[in-house]
Amino acid sequence: MHKCIFRIQILLFFLINTVISQNLNLKKEIESKDSLITINQQYKNNITLYFEAGMCLSKFQNINSKYGYGYSAGITIANKLTKSIAFNYLVILSKQNILYKNHVSSWRDDNYVYRQFFDVNISVLFVELPVMINYKFWNTNSSSFYVSFGVGYSISIRNDYRKSNFRNTNEVLGTVFEIPIPENDKFIDDSIFDNSGYNINTGIQFKYKKIFLKFLYINKRYKLRYIDKEYTFLFNFGYQLR
Repeated sequence: MHKCIFRIQILLFFLINTVISQNLNLKKEIESKDSLITINQQYKNNITLYFEAGMCLSKFQNINSKYGYGYSAGITIANKLTKSIAFNYLVILSKQNILYKNHVSSWRDDNYVYRQFFDVNISVLFVELPVMINYKFWNTNSSSFYVSFGVGYSISIRNDYRKSNFRNTNEVLGTVFEIPIPENDKFIDDSIFDNSGYNINTGIQFKYKKIFLKFLYINKRYKLRYIDKEYTFLFNFGYQLR
């Protein structure tokens, strides 16, 4: 009789211990899932998506050129790291135009080659990919002001040009036997992707509720069309999508 009771007690002990262990494991799994859900939710809360569009002004940095007007449109993904600092990832389609003045070329008349000047309207369509560190300079309940800087890459997907305002001179460069082919504008023979390269950028942004105004400066660190380095000012209005 006592042996039977003892065996029942042992059996009950193992059953109770098994149930407790299962409950603890289930509780840990639930807590683990809750923790992952919380982390995932916090990550989503730190991601903000914006749409933006506007205009841009472009010019060469060192040679004779004039600002050309263009347009820009794209999205910004902001990943908030702290209350004041965030990483911004931009994808912007930007049509950038420059008026290049007094390009030196040549023209031929009879047996002589003469110097010639003309202007070139340069137009390049870029996909701009800046990565920015964004710092919240000040903040109120409904508005905030940001400053940012970073690096990026400009991908050229189309380039065009148009020559105008030809000015022939009487300066003789040589005979047609010395210069069989006029110099013309050889710089236009580059391929589309030759106009791609790295840039540095900085900007400021004012935000009111879900609407913002952004000024972005892009400084290309390579020669566009083998002529000169370019810089661009982007003026974009945007709206927070999420």
